Amino acid sequence: MNPPFIHLGLLARLFVDWLAMLYSPSKTEKSMRYSGTHFKSSCMKMAVTKYLLFWAVILGPFLPLAIPCNVTGIWKNELGSVLHIQIVGSELQGLYQSAVETAPGATGPEQQAKVLGVVNHRGLQTSVAFSVLWEGGSCSSWVGQCFQLPDGKRVLKTMWMLRSMSLSPADNWKSTRYPTALHQYHEPGWERTRLSVIAESGLSRCSFPDEAVCCPLLDCL
Repeated sequence: MNPPFIHLGLLARLFVDWLAMLYSPSKTEKSMRYSGTHFKSSCMKMAVTKYLLFWAVILGPFLPLAIPCNVTGIWKNELGSVLHIQIVGSELQGLYQSAVETAPGATGPEQQAKVLGVVNHRGLQTSVAFSVLWEGGSCSSWVGQCFQLPDGKRVLKTMWMLRSMSLSPADNWKSTRYPTALHQYHEPGWERTRLSVIAESGLSRCSFPDEAVCCPLLDCL
């Protein structure tokens, strides 16, 4: 069981116990009421309330992690590519606008293509798998997971593969490429500081030996 489930289950159990103690008189209370003496266990209720408040403060930071991560929306990665996603049931649909390409024209004149995939809603952190068929004949696929961050923002972490057209079986070995860097897609508003520095300096992406900025053999999609 995931920690968020444990935290929510514990809080729910404590809340139920508190209500039961608050509204269910004990045998002593009943006997005292039957004898004509009005009795309220205010001290006990206050102790239970303090106990619940204590655990609410301790477990409060973990509660945002228990919010399901909604993949629907607009995402932007560190290379400037934009991913538009809409979830329909367990299907993922959308549009991918690539900021880079392996060769001029590989992603088409508008550098965008339709996105098709699937989404898994089980659990709190949503997993996804989707693919794009580019106009030049290459195909890209991603697998990843959407994470709901404690500050309320979302991040989509993915790994991807690129399949280029092969002229013969002998060339098959070099037709599938995948980087070692983990791609992150953020909601709009996230600043790509490193790429801003690169743009202002006039240097190319490959001037920085960082796979998250420049991948060997090809620019990252």
